[in-house]
Amino acid sequence: MIGEEHLSTQMKRKVDSYFFDRAQLFWGPIGVHELPQYTAARDNPDINCTPRTYYLPKDLGYTEDKYMHEIFLLGMPSKFHLLSAPDSIWDPTRAPEGKHSIHVEEFTAPARLFSRKEWRQLHDEFVDDMMEQWQKYAPNMTKDNLIGERVATPIDIQDTHLDMREGGWSEGNCGGSQSGRFRGLPGGLKTFIDGLYMCSSGVAGGPAIGRGSSYNCYQVIAKDYGLRMPEY
Repeated sequence: MIGEEHLSTQMKRKVDSYFFDRAQLFWGPIGVHELPQYTAARDNPDINCTPRTYYLPKDLGYTEDKYMHEIFLLGMPSKFHLLSAPDSIWDPTRAPEGKHSIHVEEFTAPARLFSRKEWRQLHDEFVDDMMEQWQKYAPNMTKDNLIGERVATPIDIQDTHLDMREGGWSEGNCGGSQSGRFRGLPGGLKTFIDGLYMCSSGVAGGPAIGRGSSYNCYQVIAKDYGLRMPEY
């Protein structure tokens, strides 16, 4: 967008060697009539109202040896490791009265590995398989309990977020060569364009809630422009 002639040799090398091959997800909200009623709640009642719950098989061998292999080959695992977040428990404005919204996540492959038609098919297969496997842990999670969904695929993310190449939510692989002080472009939060700053998962700190990218970036901006510094 800005032209290679405006990049230093170090910056160009960093851009050319940056990997975007991880952190792709099936990601989004589903609407349900009832929250999951887990079989495990007989022994642990709190499980039905935990903020974040994973369901996955008790199969360490599969997780270690087959999980990622199947994701890159088939687009999704045969045994889900699904994150669910029933946030409408604490924020009822997210769903009509008496109904609920649950955020779901499961890892998938980079956008380039499948065509647009294949991603549409994978989306439908994911929703069907998700509900089928969910019933093993919460029998009431049938298709009749599902009101609707807006689960995004990597191709959806790539089309709408230019900084998330390959549809990965972390804006780049978080391997050792792209983590900590090695993450992002030289200059960190300050770009080589005057007045333009970086505040995202692609800078030091990386992805996920609570990494402090905006907090750290504001401190740099405040120092440059004489703004009030945070008191905490």
